[in-house]
Amino acid sequence: MIVGLLGLLVGCSPAKEVAQKPIVNHIIGVTDVTGDFVKKINNQALYSDKVRVKTYASHRQLMKAISAGGVEAGIVFDVPRDNSLVSYPLAVTSIIVVVHPDVGLDDLSKDSLKSIFVGEADNWIEVGGNDIDIQPIVSEEGDAARLVFQKTVLDNENLSSRSVVIPEDNLVLQYVNNTAGSVGYVWEGMLDQESKQISVNTTEGLERLIYSVSYEEPSGSLRDWLNWIQHRTSQQLPKGYKQLPN
Repeated sequence: MIVGLLGLLVGCSPAKEVAQKPIVNHIIGVTDVTGDFVKKINNQALYSDKVRVKTYASHRQLMKAISAGGVEAGIVFDVPRDNSLVSYPLAVTSIIVVVHPDVGLDDLSKDSLKSIFVGEADNWIEVGGNDIDIQPIVSEEGDAARLVFQKTVLDNENLSSRSVVIPEDNLVLQYVNNTAGSVGYVWEGMLDQESKQISVNTTEGLERLIYSVSYEEPSGSLRDWLNWIQHRTSQQLPKGYKQLPN
């Protein structure tokens, strides 16, 4: 009886705990604009539970973090100049010019837009609009949108001394929506319903890829997540983004 009872107790002793594998969370660096893209894509993306987002105040700060290995990957606009980094294109977007509704224009030539941002035109009447002083808005130095805009539209000429520097696209939109005579540029994915978009007679050079950039080759669920995004159609991507060209 004693032996049987002992055997029963031994049989009921708790099983050894099996060590659980840690859940791998990949840290992805973003700015306010690319963070909006990641947030929207993660509402539907596979593997999104494996991705943790870290937001940086500027494109420049994010690129420094990527180069230093502070994040496993960063989501950025335009291909980085550092050839040692690994880049994967994810989708296509464009820079859009926005104006306050009272300027009285629906489109501009590239030359007129350039004259505004380099300070040759001070009043909208000079480019066919209403008699209102022009207030150009630009993003901060080193920002991807500013680099593209200065190269494509301004031919790398200096900005007007009257330019107001605003670091985030959502703040640019707020300022332009509420300030008479103002004009700025944002990435298409950040456009809101209140903002007045103005057509430019050429979009050449304003269309850009959005990239994943990393210090080393992505692997595991991070690579799966990036691959999933790469294969989305334009209809499956957030508004303001298009699928990669074939």
